[in-house]
Amino acid sequence: MDETIKKKIENIPFFESYDESLKKIKLKGVTKLPRALWELSDHIDILEANGGELSKLDNDFAEIGLKAAFFCRNKFKYTPEALYESKSTEIVAFYENDLLEIPEKTLSPETKWLMISNNPKLSSTSFLKDLKKIKKLAALNCGFQKLDPSVLELKELEFFRCGLNNFQEPIIELLYKLPKLAWFSDSENPYSFQPNLKFDSFSRFNEHQILEKSPLDAGNRSSIEKILIKDLGYHVLKTYDSSLSSDGSTLNEFLAAFCIGAECDATSKTIGSFYQGEKLQGIVQEIIPQNFKKLGNVPNFKTITRDTFGNHIALTNEFIKNVLRDVSYSCKYVFSKGVSHGDIYAHNVLANQTGNAKLIDWGAACMFDPNASEASKREKIEVRAFGYLIDDLLQLQPTKDENLYAIKNACLNLKASHRPSFKEISELLNKL
Repeated sequence: MDETIKKKIENIPFFESYDESLKKIKLKGVTKLPRALWELSDHIDILEANGGELSKLDNDFAEIGLKAAFFCRNKFKYTPEALYESKSTEIVAFYENDLLEIPEKTLSPETKWLMISNNPKLSSTSFLKDLKKIKKLAALNCGFQKLDPSVLELKELEFFRCGLNNFQEPIIELLYKLPKLAWFSDSENPYSFQPNLKFDSFSRFNEHQILEKSPLDAGNRSSIEKILIKDLGYHVLKTYDSSLSSDGSTLNEFLAAFCIGAECDATSKTIGSFYQGEKLQGIVQEIIPQNFKKLGNVPNFKTITRDTFGNHIALTNEFIKNVLRDVSYSCKYVFSKGVSHGDIYAHNVLANQTGNAKLIDWGAACMFDPNASEASKREKIEVRAFGYLIDDLLQLQPTKDENLYAIKNACLNLKASHRPSFKEISELLNKL
């Protein structure tokens, strides 16, 4: 980049950082978008203006030509009309504003990824009719009470987070009709199922029992540490600094982990709870060997709903089969316990060199009655996510395996009722 242009970008009011490879600029504490953004629009595709005092946008906002715009933790009460004309903007975020309403024709019809979580004063979902191209919708804790029937027009929707709303009646019957929905979580709505858990069967740990701690990873508002427990050896402690993440609530993840327990080798095994005083602060799980690695990386601005992978990765047919056998078995097991994962991705699968795999991270999980009619519908939606996982792994396969392609196609059937169950998938994979 020309040094003169670079200097101009760095001198933009509220400037925090600039990523030339993504053409992404970060501004901090913005009260009004600086006009320099329009002047330097050829060098800016992504704008992050989080944590400011913004409540409106200039009428000619569309002329910047942004691909993505992030206005999280600002002061918007209504999504601005100026966005509707911004046809280049496919990704929009209003996470944790003061939104009262999303009026019709305020979001670009080209929007593919919308983040509006943590706006609890919203109630209407009528804005969905404007989003025919939406693929990914994060709408946790928004106060929604009813799902507008226009949701059936969202034929491209693949990913939907709508937990912690005020939906009075189950929405699965409606969403089951969407042909591409795969990653779905509606936990902790008024209609949500409450499992009858016996916590006495799990150990209770506290700080005094931990002899050593060392960091392993940092998740979404969580920390993961390797701990040494007196008389029990090394385990993993997952604690939280917030009651709500981008996937769901802390409590919900705890409940899912306890429902699953420690019986399935193909999942992260939970052996107990961690308390600070009388407050439930985390879960204690068996440690997963270091030779188990994540299969993929999270989606990016280009892929939106699909995982990303490093260059020059090639996986053998046998490795892929082993991974899929373990993940399908894990899904079959947890569904029998009344739990759906909600986030089946390669980045949530750990595997060793031979393909032995474990499905991890239950932050988007939902609990349901496994004997209820909705159970099968939840499963068939999740099967599509498994189909995408197969598809991702097959892209890394040097030689085509017709049997795996056939299973993938069955899982990705656009008619959910025609997809196989995890029990059927597991049986098919075990025959290969």
